[in-house]
Amino acid sequence: MSQEPKRLPHFGTRNINVNLIFTKIDAPSKEFVESEKAKGNVVLHIPALKFSKTEISLEIFECDAAFVGSPRAAMIACDALKNFNGSIFTAGEKTAQFLLQQGISVAAAGTLEGASKNFPEFLRIRKTKKIAWISAQETAADLTKIAEENHVAIQHFPVYKTNAAEIDEEKMQALTHPLIWNFYSGKAVKAMLRFVQKNDAVNLFGASAKKAFEENF
Repeated sequence: MSQEPKRLPHFGTRNINVNLIFTKIDAPSKEFVESEKAKGNVVLHIPALKFSKTEISLEIFECDAAFVGSPRAAMIACDALKNFNGSIFTAGEKTAQFLLQQGISVAAAGTLEGASKNFPEFLRIRKTKKIAWISAQETAADLTKIAEENHVAIQHFPVYKTNAAEIDEEKMQALTHPLIWNFYSGKAVKAMLRFVQKNDAVNLFGASAKKAFEENF
């Protein structure tokens, strides 16, 4: 028997009880929702951004290493990475996990400290000369600075781009504050910051999210 599609809650003029706003493009995992439920939080998924592929040609084979900036970048570049003979580094564990599930070896995964902090360790693990940086069109990392500090060449392959998503203003006005906001990028912060109130709690994941919040709130 086929399951009925999940329906979004109806938002009228009345207030609704939601505790945590999850702003990533993709819906939160069942494990995340259950974890928050155990804390007494109700999760509502409202994407701050939408994405589109750039359809860039992934001519990465002149590089002897690749850095993959997100699970989405890994998904888009998966076929090219399967045929890549160089070392592969990732921005975090989730990106590494996705690639490993596709049978793609990962030399090392980065931490929340960010690529600029992680690269010296990457290069201690594998000596490289030219790195294919596979990520979104906009990246918080200073690629020129990272290349200079680590004495490597970096070629950026922007495999997708993000823009602010259309947000239902009526839905946002119906939310009862205080809320918990989970932001995962600077662009997401900028797209939804106008809805954040002073008594809300804000969780910022990654350097770009922290920077955008500090500069704009």
